[in-house]
Amino acid sequence: MTTDTNQPESTTPVEAKKCLLGKCNCTTIFNIAISVALVVLFALHFTGIGQGSCRLIGSNRADTNQVDVNANLRIAYINSATLMQDYELAIQLRAEFETERTRLTGELGRRQRSFQADVERFQREVQTGAITSTAAQARERDLMQMQQELVQLNETYTNRLMQKEVEMNQQLLDALNEFLVRFNADGNFDYVLGMAQGGGILYAAEQHDITLEVLTRLNEEFLANRAQ
Repeated sequence: MTTDTNQPESTTPVEAKKCLLGKCNCTTIFNIAISVALVVLFALHFTGIGQGSCRLIGSNRADTNQVDVNANLRIAYINSATLMQDYELAIQLRAEFETERTRLTGELGRRQRSFQADVERFQREVQTGAITSTAAQARERDLMQMQQELVQLNETYTNRLMQKEVEMNQQLLDALNEFLVRFNADGNFDYVLGMAQGGGILYAAEQHDITLEVLTRLNEEFLANRAQ
């Protein structure tokens, strides 16, 4: 039985995990997911494999790394950070996630504070002899059970937020992919790439940037659908 009043935190190791909820960062995950999803190869455009814009040559030679690139290959890119910042759907999803994160964090925090108060009250009773040995042992078991429940609750809430992120990511990616297929229905581009800081694209000329056009049309469609 613990009676040391100088270290009350030792009875509440769940505090060490409290920060987990605060570490969920949907913006980072969205940015990574968008950068991957925006690398779109429109299959309808490549109906003839023999007429593809890029083919490997020299397959019967020792050097098979030489690539014949068609001069007419049409590429555009989208700045995924700008899209994440200004796309109305992404803004809405971030707000929904933050609301849920705040709610769960607040609920967990209230339970942790209540548990801490119970621990401190128990310690005072032990110090002053206001509780019998038998009652103290029973109370200590109750507190240990409450502590375990808090640990499990923290894990449950963390997993719930992670699942919500996954679902929101999928919703966002589905919307982007569906739009890009329609956007490129006339076959203007062979590739639409996602430009992100620290990503695989180190340089892209500004004339290939279609971020503003895509963002404008995405938001127009989103706001129109929301108004219905």
